[in-house]
Amino acid sequence: PVVCNGKSAMFILRSQRVLFGDQEITASRFEQLCGKGDAKKWKSSLWAADADGEPDVAMGDWLSSRNLDKAALAKLISNWNAYELRQTWEQQQQEKEQQQQETDGEGVEEQQDDQQDDHHQQQQDSDAEGDDQGTDADAATPEPSGRAESSIGDGATADGATTDADEVTDV
Repeated sequence: PVVCNGKSAMFILRSQRVLFGDQEITASRFEQLCGKGDAKKWKSSLWAADADGEPDVAMGDWLSSRNLDKAALAKLISNWNAYELRQTWEQQQQEKEQQQQETDGEGVEEQQDDQQDDHHQQQQDSDAEGDDQGTDADAATPEPSGRAESSIGDGATADGATTDADEVTDV
């Protein structure tokens, strides 16, 4: 915890930001909100708080006592920025995957709808063809071919030829 001009917050070392209320802001911004913006030296304006929440030691001194100089702080902030970039990238990838799955799902549904529409249209076309031919039984019966006998029974075929039975002579 840190204190600046009587206001308490939580210092996040890795990002060098301050959690103030429900906002994560820079240490400089917290310094401004606390009325110490003119100082422009958050390491002097922010104080590490003791267990009772009272200012104990200036942040600059607290950081130095832990061997966190400018170079170490620069590495921390660089790592934090890289981490945030990675988090953002992963979130974008997940969103893209979700959009792709939704798009793929819509495509499958559209294909199924199209297939149902095609089947329904084919059924209607088939029904319409049956209506055009009428109900005449002769129209539905295929034309005779070859030497099949007619139903007359006289030995003549549908094409006028005679059957082998006509060639039989009486004895």
